Amino acid sequence: MTKQMRDESLIGEQEALAAAACLFHGFSDTSRLTIVQHLSLGEHRVVDLVAHLGLAQSTVSRHLACLLDCGLVTMRPEGRASIYALAHPRRRWICCAALNACWV
Repeated sequence: MTKQMRDESLIGEQEALAAAACLFHGFSDTSRLTIVQHLSLGEHRVVDLVAHLGLAQSTVSRHLACLLDCGLVTMRPEGRASIYALAHPRRRWICCAALNACWV
């Protein structure tokens, strides 16, 4: 293996580790996990999540921004509202399985 190949391999590993760290950061807060759980049921507006969670709008928005940065959720504008959904709805079973394991 050449030095360039080793360097490229290390860069790939570092990128993978950074992605994993970001993912785990997204799941490291119970409020974010609750948001993910709600989004696994379908799209939600911020105001809906605020009502479900009983948290301040600014707190929910901050958690959604983190989940957006981690690539776990998507956002689309609809009028004056923002609609949030899981970024990979086909993989929602992974989130649900992880959440269910936490409550067993």
